[in-house]
Amino acid sequence: MRFFRGRSPTTFTGIGFQTMAYSGNPGVKIRLTKKGINHLKTVGVKLLNEQIAGLKGHQTSFPLHQPAFEGFVQLNDFRVLQFHPAQVSVVNFLPPHEIVFGLENMDIWVASNFFATGGPIQVSGSADGSLIGMTVALTAQFASTIDGQMTVQVPNCSTIIGKSHFNINPQGPMGPLVKTLEGLINDGIRRKIPGLFCKKLKKLIEDNSPRLFARLTRTAFEEHFKSHNLTDNTVVKRFINDFVHGLYIDNRNIAHPSVTYDYFEMQMRGEIRYAENDNPTPFYPRLAVHLHRSALPDMDPDSIEQLTPLAKTFIGPQLNDALKKGIPFPLTDSITFVDPALKQHEGFIELSTDFIINENALRAKIKQTFAGLEF
Repeated sequence: MRFFRGRSPTTFTGIGFQTMAYSGNPGVKIRLTKKGINHLKTVGVKLLNEQIAGLKGHQTSFPLHQPAFEGFVQLNDFRVLQFHPAQVSVVNFLPPHEIVFGLENMDIWVASNFFATGGPIQVSGSADGSLIGMTVALTAQFASTIDGQMTVQVPNCSTIIGKSHFNINPQGPMGPLVKTLEGLINDGIRRKIPGLFCKKLKKLIEDNSPRLFARLTRTAFEEHFKSHNLTDNTVVKRFINDFVHGLYIDNRNIAHPSVTYDYFEMQMRGEIRYAENDNPTPFYPRLAVHLHRSALPDMDPDSIEQLTPLAKTFIGPQLNDALKKGIPFPLTDSITFVDPALKQHEGFIELSTDFIINENALRAKIKQTFAGLEF
């Protein structure tokens, strides 16, 4: 599998059709360039800001250890009053398997009801406060599992807060006593928030990222082709419908993702299978192709490897036209191709394209994720 650079697109996709010399070679490679990851970052940060600004009704709890108070704090109806997004956001590739992400100078104002217990003391009330000049940096590490899925770990995360202050309004007979501890409690919160924030962010990424990558590991053709009218020919349309019934690509990862300073690359199995048949059929298979010998003389009808002339004169141009119309692929509801370019090479084809994220589709997924998130 090779990739050829022309213009600077956001993604490269390589698909192999030729039987490789060794088993275990990828049938599909997907490469995300720096231009692509920066587009994902820009859209992702925008949608993340929307979710943070609208946070409300959540709850969380944490221990509080102070010289004058040892206890446990439960926050209820946690809500964001105001949010100033990060002034700077960055994303960089870090070989061999990591991506570094950072947000600088965020301001957030929050409020919550609370219930605190510590020894014989029990007190409830409300609190509000601010975190000014908050900067977050984390490293995401990518690896494939034994079953070909993707895992994302966050081995490093740091949060720096320029300044913070919380006003505590305790109720009940112990309220005045707790109010005198406001300064000490603020010191405890200031020390607690960076670790607490990273812990929650780590859980958000590690629990939800595998589900996003799972969509790439299996591509079912039938439903996708039903939603795309690639031909008006009734006979050809019937043939396509019969051919793709139960057909899918097994795109499980066969190696850990590779990260260089210029791109992020996944290597996938790329085997076409039918749902009712467990036998592997490589994406570069030997098919029983029945062709009229007078039309293609001297061609072995059992070998797809000899169909290269046909691919270059018919399949390639047809596929290129289909790409411009929106050919089915795993993330068709989330991504739109922009000026896709298809090249045929010996044994494989290469697709290079820019893309635009469908913000509405991604917004719905992020909203669903935050709705089920435990803070």
